[in-house]
Amino acid sequence: MSDLTLAVDIGGTKFAAGLVEPDGRVVAAQRSATPRGGDAETLWETLTGLLDRLEPPPGV
Repeated sequence: MSDLTLAVDIGGTKFAAGLVEPDGRVVAAQRSATPRGGDAETLWETLTGLLDRLEPPPGV
């Protein structure tokens, strides 16, 4: 497996996460809407759910 970096963007309208190779190539990505009016627990659950769905393709 190559060295991958986890990139996370937490914004007002969406959460995004990706796995990125050292050369900058994104090998996997997921997005989710930011919960409106959510408390910290709801935001954390949304983020962890997003990360749980993020998987590199086989062989990466």
